Amino acid sequence: MGKMREAMEQAKQAMAEKERLKGLSSDELAMYGGKVLDETFLMKRIRLYEKGFVRVTVAPLGGGEFEKLRKVSGEANVQSKTGVGRFVAGVLTAGNNTLVTGNKRGGIYLTIVTDKKTHSLHADASIVGPDSVIKAMHKIVTTAESLIEIETGQSVGTSPVAVGFQEAASVSSLADEIQKLNSLLTQGLINEEEFAQAKAKLLS
Repeated sequence: MGKMREAMEQAKQAMAEKERLKGLSSDELAMYGGKVLDETFLMKRIRLYEKGFVRVTVAPLGGGEFEKLRKVSGEANVQSKTGVGRFVAGVLTAGNNTLVTGNKRGGIYLTIVTDKKTHSLHADASIVGPDSVIKAMHKIVTTAESLIEIETGQSVGTSPVAVGFQEAASVSSLADEIQKLNSLLTQGLINEEEFAQAKAKLLS
């Protein structure tokens, strides 16, 4: 039973590695690293690569220009609408507001700054299902911040600290470990605080 489980785990890892390297030439792989994250945020496909690069395209298209990550931020300001507010809006719109908008208000924002441009993405919480969009935003932000920290040797959002260069193999394994932590976070198996502590431990 143990050998079968081990063989299945090895097959799963081999498939994950094949997917990570999929679609890249050997030159691109050497320059940008393997794909760490492929996530859709609204109508944009965002792919992050080991060496701190990103590709932002219209979902579900592939291709796109490689851009060096500089900074990333995300914010979710989502609240439930009050009963009184929904009633007043219903009266004013003859009930049409319940057909178009949900019971949430606010916005979900994702900003990706690269060496070439700034990608500012915004979702209106009353129109999109905020839970899946917030999860996607958190995945993108935490993974991108980790890649920036690995590449620059600096903690994102804090004062610069001189850190020695790491070998490419350790960067790859570190990115894999951070991706696993990110997966645990999005599955709800760990909370934000536990994620931050584990990530800090990995990066130290």
